[in-house]
Amino acid sequence: MVERRTAALSEQGDPLCADCAMRGEIAVNEAGSAVYMKGVAYGSLGLAAFGILYNPFYLMSFVLVLNGVLVAQQLIVDDGWYRRRLGGHYWPALVCVIVAAVIGGMLVLLPLAAVAHSIYG
Repeated sequence: MVERRTAALSEQGDPLCADCAMRGEIAVNEAGSAVYMKGVAYGSLGLAAFGILYNPFYLMSFVLVLNGVLVAQQLIVDDGWYRRRLGGHYWPALVCVIVAAVIGGMLVLLPLAAVAHSIYG
């Protein structure tokens, strides 16, 4: 018997079994994780735009490439976990992360190419 004061309660106030309460908490946490990953993916484009304007010591480039690798790895490797939860936002989120990582890499390579061109003509 579960004590009423320590039991998880439904919206109507009825006690829930431990499995039912845990399933509800897991669903809420999974939805939050998917929303967080979507925010990180779309936010990486904003970070890339900021990195174009301000990139001290190539810090933004490093962050963009690292973020792109880690987030793309999470989106791709997890057996479709994020694909099922993000639905129609999966491919745009993945493209945003990859584009931001490429911009971050170009923010490093373009100045180096300009210096090499000025030296070697």
